[in-house]
Amino acid sequence: MRLWEARDASEGHRVLSRSLSLTNSLDVFRGNHAELKRFLNHVATPSVMAHMWAEAHPYRLDYAQREAARLLHNYVAAAFSLVDSTRRFVEKHYAGTRLLKEYETRVKKDFAEAPLHRFLQRLRNHTLHHRLPPTKAMTKFKRRDDGGMDFDNGFWLNVERMRGWGDWTGKAREYLESLGEEAKLDDIIDAYEPVVVGFHRWLSDRIREEHAAAIEDTFELERRMRAADEMSHGDGGPNRGRPEPPEDSERELILDSLAGPAGRADRDALATPDDVIVSLYESLTFPHGGLPDLDRFRSLFLPNAQLVEVEHDDTYLTDVGGYIRDYHRALNEGSITAVSEHETTRRSHPLGDVAHVLSFHETRYVEDGEEKRSRGMYDLHMVKARERWAITGMHLCAGYGARLERSPQARTAPEPSRDG
Repeated sequence: MRLWEARDASEGHRVLSRSLSLTNSLDVFRGNHAELKRFLNHVATPSVMAHMWAEAHPYRLDYAQREAARLLHNYVAAAFSLVDSTRRFVEKHYAGTRLLKEYETRVKKDFAEAPLHRFLQRLRNHTLHHRLPPTKAMTKFKRRDDGGMDFDNGFWLNVERMRGWGDWTGKAREYLESLGEEAKLDDIIDAYEPVVVGFHRWLSDRIREEHAAAIEDTFELERRMRAADEMSHGDGGPNRGRPEPPEDSERELILDSLAGPAGRADRDALATPDDVIVSLYESLTFPHGGLPDLDRFRSLFLPNAQLVEVEHDDTYLTDVGGYIRDYHRALNEGSITAVSEHETTRRSHPLGDVAHVLSFHETRYVEDGEEKRSRGMYDLHMVKARERWAITGMHLCAGYGARLERSPQARTAPEPSRDG
């Protein structure tokens, strides 16, 4: 308990606790981005677009337009709520420091002088204080490299109507004038999201660097807390019943297995737990005629990571290789022809170089020609080694991924306890 009190009173604990407010604000923005993106992907599906334009049901198009405007309203509100809360946080805790000067320099480079950011800032004002932005559903044709044609379905901002608002100034008007008559919503939010995430990744790393010694002291207190807890619950001694520690060579092998992929770009792509979550969903999502990126999926895990599939009545244990083999079997049978999986809510619990993440998701997939939907959750445990994060274990809870046809050789149900 004394160690616990010392940990709670430590500077590192205060820094980590107050930094959660930044994480929460960023999660609100990313959640609204994901919700808007998910809706735009949905209406871009040819079958959905066809139903939306059906003359017999004009209310569908009206609903879709109102929904697009509502989600865009929430997106721009969350974006600049994040701007305001981040500025207040840094000014409150780092006034007069070098970190504040670095923050101001980075803000000027990434946002203050960026036409896209200035446009979205004015769009927020237009949306919150004037009226919802005018949008319209459209279908355009795009010529492929092979000479064929693809449909480009989606929602576009009606730029011509928006130019009639008199408060577009400076770089915001510069960006508006560059858009032509319409601007596809996907293009705008896809360009802005990585800038925001990259900025906050830099800020988080910079704050941890500023307080590195204090945070390490806090982690040391937590290590001592765990050791004291293990000793107090032992059966006669701190080492009784424990396995011998691995040799140095074994520890190096574990680090090597976590440290891949080898390429710098791949390591950068998995530099945070958020990056791993994004890659997880992207690797399992594929359109009609496409395939999931199962090699990328495999690269997210520790090679010996366990996957536990939790269904309503049963629980099954497998590993990454077994899960991928079952996925290939479903693909080869041809019953699954498309999967679109999107995160809806996330609860993250990072602590130093380990993290526990609950990622709730919705899946839309086509099975035997029929579109189906499911909801589920990934319960992920992650660890950081060297320059990247990796998944050490995952529970797949009652979603599409947990309902693939099982291979008896690869999966086993846990044995019931002797106590029943």
